[in-house]
Amino acid sequence: MLKLGYNEATCKENSTVENDLLLCEKYGYDYIELRLDMLQEYLKTHTVDDLKAFLQRAISSRLHSTPLKTSTSARRRSGQSS
Repeated sequence: MLKLGYNEATCKENSTVENDLLLCEKYGYDYIELRLDMLQEYLKTHTVDDLKAFLQRAISSRLHSTPLKTSTSARRRSGQSS
């Protein structure tokens, strides 16, 4: 199964750890590669417990969310019935 990951270096100059975490949660990323420099900046105004709590909430919400349904055409291509 394909997993979607986000590398913070992608938007390093225009984002923050907090913003990246929120976007990853909103758009369904499975992983985030935190940058040490950005994490150190985040920890100036947050605690490790804040980060831990956010990640636990995100994981919990992903475990309890309804999986996406495949489209009819995708089911036909794979030989599944409606």
